[in-house]
Amino acid sequence: MVSMNPRENIVNQHLTKVIKLLIKYPKILVLVPIFLVFTFGYSVVYHFTILQVNTWLRNEYFSHSSVKNSPTNIMGYNHTVEFNYNYKHIEGLIASDLSGSYLTKVTFHNDNALTYDFLHEVNNKIINLIESSSGSVTILSPILDWKLDISSRFSNDYLVTKVNYNSNYHLNLVYLDGIEFVNYMIIGADTLNVYLIHDSRLIIDSQWVQYSIDNPVRIKDFLKYYLLINGYGYGVYFTLGLRFWIIVFTIYFLTYLYLSISNLHKIKSNFGILCGWFMEVNVSVTAAVQLVKIFNGCDFWEDLFQSPSFVTIASALFIVVFISSRNLIRLIIDLSSCDDYCNMDSRYLQTRLYKFFIGLENNTEASYQKLDMLNSLLRNLHLESKFNLILPRITKILSLDILTLKAVEYSSLLFMRYYFGGAFLDSLNSKIGALFAVIFWSLIIDHILQLTYLIGLIIVDNYRTDITKILDNGQSNTELNSFSSLLLKGKPPRNSILYKLGTTLTFVRYPTTLKSWLMVLPPLEVWNLFMVLTYWALYIPYSLFHDSNILSQKSTRRLSFDIFYFLEYCAFTVLLMSVSVIVFRLSTFKIVGTDSKIELNDNKSFKSIDLPETHYLDVIKLKSNNSSFLISIGLDHKVFVWSPLSLSKPIDICSTIGLDDKELEFWPINYANISTGGEFIILMNFKYKLIRCYSRSLLKFHWTSSLEIDFTKDKILESFFRERTAPAFLQLKKMKKPRRDSIISMNGNYPRLEKSSVQYDFVMVLESGSILTASCESGTIKVTSDILDSLYDTEDIPVKLKLAKKIITPRVNDRIVHQLTNGDLVVSVAVNNKWKFLKLDTSDNKYNKQVVSMDTPMSRNSSSIGPMAYNNYNFESINVNNKASAPEALKDSFNSLVEINKTIIVTLDFVGMIIRVNNLVAELIDVQTGIILHKINVAHFKPSSFKVSHSEPTHCRFCGCASISSLTVVYEDFSSDTLIIHTFKVANRSKTNICLRVERDPREIRCAGFDDVYEEQYWYEEIGAWQLTDINMVIGVKNSSEKSVSYQDGNDDIFESGYLKKVDMRGGSKLRSLKSKIKTPKENEVQTNNWTGFIITLGDGKMVEYEIPRLSKGLVCNNIGCIEKFGYKSVAVSFGNLIKILYLGNDKLVEENLYFNDLNKSKAINNELLFINKRRKR
Repeated sequence: MVSMNPRENIVNQHLTKVIKLLIKYPKILVLVPIFLVFTFGYSVVYHFTILQVNTWLRNEYFSHSSVKNSPTNIMGYNHTVEFNYNYKHIEGLIASDLSGSYLTKVTFHNDNALTYDFLHEVNNKIINLIESSSGSVTILSPILDWKLDISSRFSNDYLVTKVNYNSNYHLNLVYLDGIEFVNYMIIGADTLNVYLIHDSRLIIDSQWVQYSIDNPVRIKDFLKYYLLINGYGYGVYFTLGLRFWIIVFTIYFLTYLYLSISNLHKIKSNFGILCGWFMEVNVSVTAAVQLVKIFNGCDFWEDLFQSPSFVTIASALFIVVFISSRNLIRLIIDLSSCDDYCNMDSRYLQTRLYKFFIGLENNTEASYQKLDMLNSLLRNLHLESKFNLILPRITKILSLDILTLKAVEYSSLLFMRYYFGGAFLDSLNSKIGALFAVIFWSLIIDHILQLTYLIGLIIVDNYRTDITKILDNGQSNTELNSFSSLLLKGKPPRNSILYKLGTTLTFVRYPTTLKSWLMVLPPLEVWNLFMVLTYWALYIPYSLFHDSNILSQKSTRRLSFDIFYFLEYCAFTVLLMSVSVIVFRLSTFKIVGTDSKIELNDNKSFKSIDLPETHYLDVIKLKSNNSSFLISIGLDHKVFVWSPLSLSKPIDICSTIGLDDKELEFWPINYANISTGGEFIILMNFKYKLIRCYSRSLLKFHWTSSLEIDFTKDKILESFFRERTAPAFLQLKKMKKPRRDSIISMNGNYPRLEKSSVQYDFVMVLESGSILTASCESGTIKVTSDILDSLYDTEDIPVKLKLAKKIITPRVNDRIVHQLTNGDLVVSVAVNNKWKFLKLDTSDNKYNKQVVSMDTPMSRNSSSIGPMAYNNYNFESINVNNKASAPEALKDSFNSLVEINKTIIVTLDFVGMIIRVNNLVAELIDVQTGIILHKINVAHFKPSSFKVSHSEPTHCRFCGCASISSLTVVYEDFSSDTLIIHTFKVANRSKTNICLRVERDPREIRCAGFDDVYEEQYWYEEIGAWQLTDINMVIGVKNSSEKSVSYQDGNDDIFESGYLKKVDMRGGSKLRSLKSKIKTPKENEVQTNNWTGFIITLGDGKMVEYEIPRLSKGLVCNNIGCIEKFGYKSVAVSFGNLIKILYLGNDKLVEENLYFNDLNKSKAINNELLFINKRRKR
């Protein structure tokens, strides 16, 4: 076991929190880092993308306009020549003897040199100079290189377009000085340079700014450089060959990497991961170039290398690709090492991420031994406090790669210093420094993206892999990569080339050992650096560095940006973000079974009620209760009240409000609620702090009130409608009759008031502890009680309400259970319209422990066996002996510093109990006594998905109390669409139900409580949208293109079959193996709709699929908007702007009092609990 000091424990706590955030938000983890890095390097990306598009569009515009470019007339000569004629002439000059020749740089100044008038003036001056000379003159002028016809007039915009389109950055530095850039496009210049190669007979006006050299070697070097930057000459072939080598080798390496990833059999979308990683490397290089440019004080990234920079950047990119690939393989191996059925649990991924971040290998105990040995060694050397060993393995690999790079860099600098000197050496040193700085920062930025962006991609792909492996059921051939599958598709003979090549490709592996890496990386870096140095030497000849007046690489330039630069960035970013989101959405539906077919029987189909498509945009919220009314809120800012059972038209209750003499739309609707009978509808708007009440009988908004609540600091935890308690004398007065009849009893059990006499209040429980009561008739809002002030005496109360839930029991309708931030439970009861509060102390290990004192049945007056004598006898139930103690890992879950699951309270209304979730344990608590009846081990779930159900209550056949045959906890896994069901029953051999009596006498051995239950678990994958009904059943809708697979664990031992078998101290938890797998039975195939329905009976975990009626076109959509329980056995589902009510059986969907309805005229049976009905109506 690895020992940890307190400092390491703090690091582990923070690391665990970070890991949970990584798993919780993988898509944000993918998008945010990559777009931040992309934004930083946007100026470099701009050069290769938008700038090229802009220059091309401008050139196309002028090419199709009235201004056409005619064949070029070279500076006033009488003959017209091809464009390459001048370059061939220059090659002849390089081959000839230039002794006695001069290279003269003539400079012309103007406020804006890029105008037709100025170019025409310069052209005339040069023509006059040539005509006055009797010798040969060769002119290097921008007019030729820009492909301009100076004889016909053109616009200045046309000239600027040609300068940007027909030349390159370094050629512009030769011809222009004082250049003005806007969005990296040239719009003007102060100086125009013309180069003349002539003999001594040419006399140049002394008024012209000029500079001449007569060294033949330097003149030839300049001409060679001129040809190279124009893409002409012998050096161009070397450049093309170098580019071809880089591109071909990169493609080959990416193919090799793709085969290596495919042969690992750990990634579902091999090509997707490869493309995402390659984009990450490219973005890292562009950001690194931008960073090095800032460090060197350059405005243009081309100045870093002085020569044309494509080959230089490409070589840097290739080195980064090669080095980063090893960490890519390492990440895939470390984070996708498990491929069993329980791999979909996020806690396994947490374990792998934890081991990855602290530098341990997955699935091997050797890594722990290595870490122990290293810690021991550091302790012996007294270096433990100076080293932090919590480093990912890829960080250690990167450190070794950087050391190798530095060794190659310093070796190359020593080599350069030995063979070169002067200005050329200084230039090479600066270029080598810039190149390795780009590589260094690229690796650092790429490493940061690997720890965020790439891990997010692998997390998303990991879930897809797990689900696919289960649902494919081994039908796909996962042992072959795509190339091998293509080559071996036709089952070629074993001696054929296709068969040999296909089988050979299956054995391609990426070498990850240190020895093989050190044998490949340094030679590759040296070879790449040698090619780049040769490229630099060709482009910047040695002799030109002795004179910067001829070739100045530091000309004056001005750079500015306009609004279009930022608009283009925003548009480009929105485009990339939209494409990314679309890819995520599409990949979700292409995970599994795109070619599979759902099979259904013709006789298995839901009944449905289609509500008219009144919303013209998607429905975003549905709200209902046990009444027959439904509220829908859409993106079109419409709010409708439906009565689905009457099939009437909906009522539009969207409205406006008058604020500051303006009519404003009452939107957004942040909170909506509907009364039990559907009489009143409450809508809240947190923006304007208003609450409105709509009366369905008046068909208008009854009142509007202001809420004095700061919703940024306070929030509504619970809200509900309640009947205002009428005073007893008022009830007597209204219901007084001339004579007493059988309805009125002697004990004052009067009938209830008429419905028209009942007044309703809307109660809101706030996080601050206040209870607000709004009268549904008048709209007055008042603070009726404050929980914290009633329970605590101090003014500065250090606690707040964390949760609040209303609970309904047969005897008490209006009761609220509160959870405080300090862990206290508080029960509020409405007494005569006032709230009374009681602190509920929970107690463990008291259920089924109390011994009731009683007289001996042997005598009415005395007893030979006193009451205390019963303590000497063991009266415990025989079933209690079978229970096991909770695992040690679960006992410490309450003291965990990491909140895996948020605290949640779910009420069991009829039985008067609640279930409180505390991290990974759910406690069944009796509200009356605070006794914890049972504890349930749960997994990490989505907070809004946790629900509890039970079977129809009946009488305990032994003690007469209420009992249920099963209790079920249902929730959805946090990181996947997997529905997990825990069902608790009593063993079938006992033929009893679960007795709900809390203060049970342990001497009662016949009725069984929660000590005698066993647990069954059911897992359902790709479950879609679902809701829990009131008849102990789950009803939902899922995508018909995905096959659901369920798993069952039927072990009688709850702790063997539970989730949490062991919590590993290194940050993860391990899930037990699934004992048996139950495949969903196939039905008849249907291809009409995208969605199919299902029902899961919670008592036995059986899942049956049902076809949704095909009358609606709204089923052809990608997502379900929302789903809401309607009535007691149906659900309302929104498919875009269409709402459907899905149900089975008869058309009676609403039953207000399901378990204690006294209006039921059927024959009474034992499970109607008639004694509760009588108590409830008192």
